Amino acid sequence: MSSHREALRAETPANLVDVMRLAGSQRRLRRWATYQARRSDTVAVYRGDRLLSVATLFPEGPHVRELCLLFDPAARADMLGLVRTAQLMLRPIADHGVVIVARIKPSNRAGRRMARLAGFLETDAEGGRLWIWRG
Repeated sequence: MSSHREALRAETPANLVDVMRLAGSQRRLRRWATYQARRSDTVAVYRGDRLLSVATLFPEGPHVRELCLLFDPAARADMLGLVRTAQLMLRPIADHGVVIVARIKPSNRAGRRMARLAGFLETDAEGGRLWIWRG
């Protein structure tokens, strides 16, 4: 008996309802996520019909984009697939001269691990919160 696991699927732009779903019930986070999504390039990643993650690339300047991620807690089992998806989607953007950054709290161990796996390098800027994608 073989086990079939559906492939990851990316959709862009992400549906604002999906953004709100992953932002949860905290009003401040929902407001921030909506603001980001409306002003960013967005992508939603699914396994089958199950939403795993939404990513925004928020413009910080003409050649700088901040990657922000929202996850379903159940996406933990798909983390390596999500990292690979991020790498595949970020490479062409960076190849066109765009600097991709992420801000991760030093206390966010899972976020820091995922950033390293995806190709981000930690900097000393902003108290160690600023990471730059190097692929």
